[in-house]
Amino acid sequence: MSSIRHLLWPVAAVYAGILRCRHFLYDRGIFSSRRGALKTVVLGNVALGGTGKTPHAAFVLKHFGHAGEWAFLSRGYGRSTKGFLKIGAHATANEVGDEPLLIARRFTHLDCFVGEKRLEAIDKIAQQTAAKVVVLDDAFQHRALRADCSVVLTSWDRPFFEDHILPVGGLRDLPKRVQAADAVIVTKCPDNILPEARASFSKNLGVGLKPVFFSGLRYGQPVALHEQYAIAKGDPVVVVTAIADARLFVEYIQASYTVLAQFEYADHASFTSDHVAAWQSKKSGQYVNVLTTEKDAMRLMLLSLPPDIRVFYIPIEVELLGEGELQRFSEFLHHQLFQ
Repeated sequence: MSSIRHLLWPVAAVYAGILRCRHFLYDRGIFSSRRGALKTVVLGNVALGGTGKTPHAAFVLKHFGHAGEWAFLSRGYGRSTKGFLKIGAHATANEVGDEPLLIARRFTHLDCFVGEKRLEAIDKIAQQTAAKVVVLDDAFQHRALRADCSVVLTSWDRPFFEDHILPVGGLRDLPKRVQAADAVIVTKCPDNILPEARASFSKNLGVGLKPVFFSGLRYGQPVALHEQYAIAKGDPVVVVTAIADARLFVEYIQASYTVLAQFEYADHASFTSDHVAAWQSKKSGQYVNVLTTEKDAMRLMLLSLPPDIRVFYIPIEVELLGEGELQRFSEFLHHQLFQ
């Protein structure tokens, strides 16, 4: 592995050089950027994925997304459509992408949209709604938009400062770009982090006095995808995931259920009848209980499943760790947007 890495370093150096040139052109105003027609909260990272952007977008919308005043915008990765679209009640993951569909189904009281040209999309949201604030996921690299509030995510066990640029490591942007963010959230943290560990981690982020928050994941009760089936702790299950980092999810399932088999696919993978046949081969009893993530369930909804396959998804929510941290985040957000 070290020999392969050695060969990839020149490619990484070229890629890093391209990124430096791009950021230089934006920083000097040669490439134009501007603020949107509405206030914007951008959630992003410098890694390829797996830091939890969708759960954290849901966290912001849950606690601060007032109906009629806040909206959600995503590029809609993996969708078959193009351009600006409002996510309707009957939208599918193929049309709008799995992550935007998840947000729209969870927050039915908010207007949710997809559009790869973020600035144009924000202008249209301003024209079509009464929204005052737009939350954008995965838009930190979209330099044409100058965000009012940008938050970078990095995971506790895979922090960007211990990673390398593509293709040697998993960073799609320069590590020092984190310094341009207004705050950092360290995601997927264990519950009991000692103050010394927090301080050390925060120092390694290299963001000076900018706010740093630590968050953990909370798993909800299984939800049947199609009918009101029930599943109990300890029941036999087949675990199916197609997300960037399934480790913590799988660990939770293994601790709570009897795992017969685990199927892990590439992030955003489309499920097929061949996949279903593989899950069926692990049947124990009358049914195959498939446990998956809420994001994967958005794509599984497109399949016509056989009657012996029962799909359940586990809702995941984010919680800021530490007393008073939600209030501190609220104050930070209000300061960035309205002062």
